[in-house]
Amino acid sequence: MSLVLLSLDRALQRVPQLSESVRRLLTAAPDGIQPEFAAWSLRREPVMERRVLLTANCPLLGLQQPVSTLVEAGSALGSERFTQVIAVAAVLDRLPPARVGQAFDRAGFWEHSAATAALARALALELGENPELAFIAGLLHDLGRAVLDAWFPREFLAVLRYRERHDVWIGDAEAAVLGFDHCAVGERVAAWWGVPPLVVQAIGWHHRPDEPQGAHPVTGIVHVSDVVVRGMRRGNPGDDTIPMLSEQTMARLGLDWSMLEPALDRADRDAGQALRLVQVMTAPEAARSHLTG
Repeated sequence: MSLVLLSLDRALQRVPQLSESVRRLLTAAPDGIQPEFAAWSLRREPVMERRVLLTANCPLLGLQQPVSTLVEAGSALGSERFTQVIAVAAVLDRLPPARVGQAFDRAGFWEHSAATAALARALALELGENPELAFIAGLLHDLGRAVLDAWFPREFLAVLRYRERHDVWIGDAEAAVLGFDHCAVGERVAAWWGVPPLVVQAIGWHHRPDEPQGAHPVTGIVHVSDVVVRGMRRGNPGDDTIPMLSEQTMARLGLDWSMLEPALDRADRDAGQALRLVQVMTAPEAARSHLTG
């Protein structure tokens, strides 16, 4: 491992771990989280329980009827989707609210993430891939940038200033200033927090989907969705550049431009729901009742 990545791993010790009960749950994820075990684990974490239920009841995650308990949610979603819901709720719970006067446009960042998630879900439906997995991977694909903004604000401010001064893609600015990019940060933090491996892979490799580590279809779907949403100027991922779209990934997915039109129509309908989920989940607890009312 390079000295740069060793220094990254040391620096990331500054990022808080998930709570013991959530870690216990996600550690059980490879064998499937049983609804009763989830209810028992989160019995003393009512805030986290509410976040899981808010996420589970998002219409984009496929439930036909709303659920009011973790046992109901787990039974209705099934083990794989239930694990994904707990992971995304845990990640959004851990990220602190935006700071007053910060340089990074957190609201625009989440708008971009929500639009990417909606398009990733729509493309997954077109391609016969897992739509909920694609949605969650799209929602969290730039997790590393949120981590940098939350726990390394000085360093990230230097990245933003470098990007403005040199007019480069923000990923290149991250590499120039920090020695690594947000994909490396997000991949490490997501794995440390126990996020499902295919989501971790998409976070780490969505800008390099032609590498062997990015071969899973969901990683390719997130790559395409991110680039297309950037081209549509939906939200603000940190800059206004558009990374190169991998034609190799498009071919590997069996995706052509004629398939994008119905996917974009569906994503346009769904993006508002995705953004509302993020807004509710990242709001301070005191403000959440107003947003969900």
